[in-house]
Amino acid sequence: MTPPRQQRALRASAAATLATFVALLSHVSAGGAPPSLLGVLLPWALSLPLTLIVVGHRLSIARLGAGVASAQLIFHAMFALGVVPSVGSATVAVDAAGDRGLQALHAAHMSLPASFSSPASPVAALPDAAMLGAHLLAAVVTTLLLHRAECLMAALGGLAQRIALRLRAVARDIVPPVRTPLRIRLAAAVRRRHPRPLIAAPSRRGPPRLLVL
Repeated sequence: MTPPRQQRALRASAAATLATFVALLSHVSAGGAPPSLLGVLLPWALSLPLTLIVVGHRLSIARLGAGVASAQLIFHAMFALGVVPSVGSATVAVDAAGDRGLQALHAAHMSLPASFSSPASPVAALPDAAMLGAHLLAAVVTTLLLHRAECLMAALGGLAQRIALRLRAVARDIVPPVRTPLRIRLAAAVRRRHPRPLIAAPSRRGPPRLLVL
């Protein structure tokens, strides 16, 4: 049986992972630019403790929905505000005291977006109708998948436990009884002869009388 804390952590990590993946698909399918690997891992890492708090100990579709929606909200807000880099983002030049330099990360694998030098306004983070519909549909699908998957895992766990108990009972019935060795049985079969009780002597028994001639 899985401990409650470990079960809660697994549920939260599964919710954060699936929510981030589905949010990424919905974001890209709605017309957004695909983020880089850092743009996927960073929202996932931030949504994990939030889903750990929201999901709770008991299985509830409302709690799962809240955790999935929070993970998708974090993903979209961070990407729309330019906090995470996107794939193919151009290396930007920064003007500092009249000197321009290139900001690159780790051998030009990722580059900082222009939003670091000129951050996007909060209005830009608001999704349009297509993006909002895609995220809403993704949240519903993710919540239903997580809920049904956890119900299925709980049912399979109960079934496996019942099968194990049944096999244990059958194995207990099949085991032959332990036979005692032959010597022990022969010794038990030998009857002990108890001595017969002595015949009670007469109460007036004594030395013989002298015969008078």
